[in-house]
Amino acid sequence: MTIRTIVVGYDGSPGADAARIWALDEAERTGAAVRLCFAREWAGLMPAAPFVPGTAVPPEAEMERAATVLLDEALREAAKTHPTVCVSTAVRHAGAGAALVDESRGAELLVLGAHGHSAFTHLVLGSVSIQVSAHAHCPVVVVRDVVAHAGTTAPIVAGVDESTGAPAVLDFAFITAEARRVPLRVVRACTPAPTAWLPAADLGEPTEDDRHRLDDALRGHRQRYPKVAVTTTVRTGSPARALLEAGRSAQLIVVGSRGRGGLSGALLGSVSQQLLHHAPCAVAVVR
Repeated sequence: MTIRTIVVGYDGSPGADAARIWALDEAERTGAAVRLCFAREWAGLMPAAPFVPGTAVPPEAEMERAATVLLDEALREAAKTHPTVCVSTAVRHAGAGAALVDESRGAELLVLGAHGHSAFTHLVLGSVSIQVSAHAHCPVVVVRDVVAHAGTTAPIVAGVDESTGAPAVLDFAFITAEARRVPLRVVRACTPAPTAWLPAADLGEPTEDDRHRLDDALRGHRQRYPKVAVTTTVRTGSPARALLEAGRSAQLIVVGSRGRGGLSGALLGSVSQQLLHHAPCAVAVVR
């Protein structure tokens, strides 16, 4: 039997600790194992090296020791708070982005803090989360330092459009909502192209056809997950704004890595990026 693994990008920062706790809670609920991954990269090898004084680079042995101490402390804390979860650690000798994308190949889920900083690696995870969310081989969850609705009955919000990635977003959202026994709110924001008689500032109301298309997209998922209470919201305007508003009362927002019209496999979509920077709750990016 293969044990599912949740990988956490861990650097000891408040953001990474929030990610660690989120991942441990999820593992406790699903029976998965947790792997805490510390990516170790010398500051002198990074692009910003010319701006870093040479004396600020710790010796390699000291960096290794500091990472081990950090991970050992995280292991002890996990044993106290989540004794039934199998937790392991890893120190990767590579840049954080590349290391975490590589770790995602065998993972069920990859969890990061929205912002992190390590005194040992001069690494800001806030910039890494964009790279990892765009290229990881599994869904990525980015956790805020303070998650107001985590572990509550607050709903999960899924943002969908008519792109090919929408079914994967719905799969993840329905599975998560069912496992947590919470409602699911599916949001679709329609952004019709402005015309001479319909300027961008006045997009009007969604049509019945817009609502019917969303209902059609949800029909199969409703049948497969009858225990999940689902509500839908269809509106015109900015998808990011609609999801940010819905996220105020949510514990998790689920979106695709790219929306309609994006370049497959290129950069992370603009909606996903806005949510990673501004969402009031955790965000799951599903490729």
